[in-house]
Amino acid sequence: MTTVLCYGDSNTHGTVPIEAIGQRRRYPRGTRWPDAMGAALGPRYEVLAEGLPGRTTVHDDPIEGGKRSGLEVLPAILLSHEPVDLLILMLGTNDLKPRFSVTSHEIARSIERLIVTARQILPDLSFWPLRRPRCAPSGRCPRCSQGRKSARSACPPFCAT
Repeated sequence: MTTVLCYGDSNTHGTVPIEAIGQRRRYPRGTRWPDAMGAALGPRYEVLAEGLPGRTTVHDDPIEGGKRSGLEVLPAILLSHEPVDLLILMLGTNDLKPRFSVTSHEIARSIERLIVTARQILPDLSFWPLRRPRCAPSGRCPRCSQGRKSARSACPPFCAT
């Protein structure tokens, strides 16, 4: 069995958009993108979701608190799920918060640092840095086969339209 570890933020966690202060809800199991990907891959793959709302690449968040630095907790996560064949990184969105004052280049360097750290822990690990798929302004989703229109029902379950 191939083990795929999805390491990310609230998108990986399956957090429902917040409508009120203090609200914390998740989409049901089976509808979150790692679950949908696991279902699409089939029984020969185990897809594990390690998502934390507010997680950044390398920054602790003085406002949200907690262990938000992806770099700080990555070693423990990798070792707790070993053996891991593929690591999908979906981080960087929360790094754009004004309080961190970082550029896109610095975020890319932070992702690189995560990859270097993971390779030190699990040298044979494969990587797939992931960005959230977006539908094109033309209304056609580049992730959908045969150029179907970008209605949520027409996109694969892991395409965020």
